Amino acid sequence: MTLFDPKLSAALAILRHVAAADPDRATLANGVGFAKSDVALGHRLATAHPLAFRDRTLQQQAIALAARYAGQASPRLQVAVGKTDQLDFFG
Repeated sequence: MTLFDPKLSAALAILRHVAAADPDRATLANGVGFAKSDVALGHRLATAHPLAFRDRTLQQQAIALAARYAGQASPRLQVAVGKTDQLDFFG
């Protein structure tokens, strides 16, 4: 996977979207943004410099976390990060 991989780009877009919707950093149980267990990593990945993602481990973390929160993103980004099963959308 390269720094300009479409799946990684979509994952970062999802993380930035979720982080922007989470200004309270999970202090309120409002169903928006990251869970308390993911808030630190989610905000760190969402604001990381793009060159930080040369690290394969960070790439994998970003994609995995984005898949977990893809439901808060647009369907286009959901598909780009690997959510293709209809149950991902309606289940």
